[in-house]
Amino acid sequence: MKNAIIWEFDNFLVRDVIESFGTNNIIKIKRWFVNDKYINDDFFKNKKNIVNWFELIINGDINKNNDIKIEDKIYDNLSKNFNMFIDLLIRHSYFTNQHNYESINVINMFIKYFYFILTKENIEVIIFPDIPHDLPNYMLYCIAKELNIKTIILVPSFFLDKFHYIFNIEEYGVFDNSDVYSIENNKIKLKKEYKKELFYMVKPSIKEIIKKNFRFILNFPEWFNERKDIIIRKKSIYAGLYEWILTKIIKSTKLKLENYLYNNMLKKYSRKIDLNLKYVYFPLHLQPEMTTSVLGGIYSDQVLAIERLAKIIPSDWYIYVKENPKQTSYMRGKFFFRRLKLISKAILVNNNINTYDLIEKSQFVATITGTAGWEAITGGKNVLVFGKAWYGGFPGVFRYDSNIKISDILDFEIDHNKVEETLEKLNKKIAKGVFNSDLLEGIKNFNVEENKIDIYNFFVWMLNKR
Repeated sequence: MKNAIIWEFDNFLVRDVIESFGTNNIIKIKRWFVNDKYINDDFFKNKKNIVNWFELIINGDINKNNDIKIEDKIYDNLSKNFNMFIDLLIRHSYFTNQHNYESINVINMFIKYFYFILTKENIEVIIFPDIPHDLPNYMLYCIAKELNIKTIILVPSFFLDKFHYIFNIEEYGVFDNSDVYSIENNKIKLKKEYKKELFYMVKPSIKEIIKKNFRFILNFPEWFNERKDIIIRKKSIYAGLYEWILTKIIKSTKLKLENYLYNNMLKKYSRKIDLNLKYVYFPLHLQPEMTTSVLGGIYSDQVLAIERLAKIIPSDWYIYVKENPKQTSYMRGKFFFRRLKLISKAILVNNNINTYDLIEKSQFVATITGTAGWEAITGGKNVLVFGKAWYGGFPGVFRYDSNIKISDILDFEIDHNKVEETLEKLNKKIAKGVFNSDLLEGIKNFNVEENKIDIYNFFVWMLNKR
């Protein structure tokens, strides 16, 4: 029985399954890090080794164990990730406006905290419900790798009711170390077209908008209880209710101003384009998101990717850059736009231009890890990726490096049958089950109890096999 750390898996879909691993002596749960929004659920009350990871960030006990001695080599290796650590830390509004040197202090306290737990508790395996992309879980992952501790990462897949599993982030998009799990031999048919129906891009109905924004009238008890819990938690973070309210007003006002300026700059720097010219289509990612932070690596700085793309394309080509429709002012300050403008080949296009027209008439699509890449190859258009995209092993996908040749991309012709065959092979390396409740709205005829059995069977297979 291995000593384990569980990261989240804290919603109603899977938490009792996870708990059963401990009671059935499959693993010994030494720490269970739970999301702030679930920590007060009855399920977690009076349970040992439960940690509120968000509280840990703000005012937890990460300042304890200061006498822990970390090997210089391990710390030096971790320090190479400090830029990414800072990027992930400031995603939390509490830290957004603090100085870098304060971020370094927080990061170092976290390093000591997790190093202490991993070594003191003799942790042998850590299980994550997604690619670690928050400061605490990503740092935990990095330290585990330095200590040669096994990590199992479950990642939602193209099929909403199934998931990938990997042991290292580097494997994402390749899946070479993932064993065949499913015996299904179902033929998969994909329409050879660019347009996809993505549930998370569907605009909510008027009814859904009303339900969300007027819950305080439609279901006041539920709304009030949520707010009561929030107020209690915020009181522990800030000096008092007054400070929290004042901070919230200041942040809200500041955000509105920043978004106003952002929208003005978006209009100012957008230019008309000619779809008959030769160009590469580069859709910007919504940030902050896992797709750039962590999976994008250094290309979380998306302009860097555009700069490098501009160096390898012919002189008479352009790069048509389109903003993500859900993007706000985060990581889109005035210097972002000024830097983008310095790239003579890059043109920021108006957001009302159809994405699928841009894909179809492009020479190829370039993206960090975005869905546009999947849309491109399933429609017969090649794609250049800068990060770790889940479809990275498919025909027509090229990973950027300094030796990439445009001719390699242009000369490759996608065989759609090969795309379907690759998806069929990948389908055998993914497991049935849902552990992210946010995906349920895109799944029909979902059965909670059957899902628990699927999750349980997978873990028994995985932990016994590995």
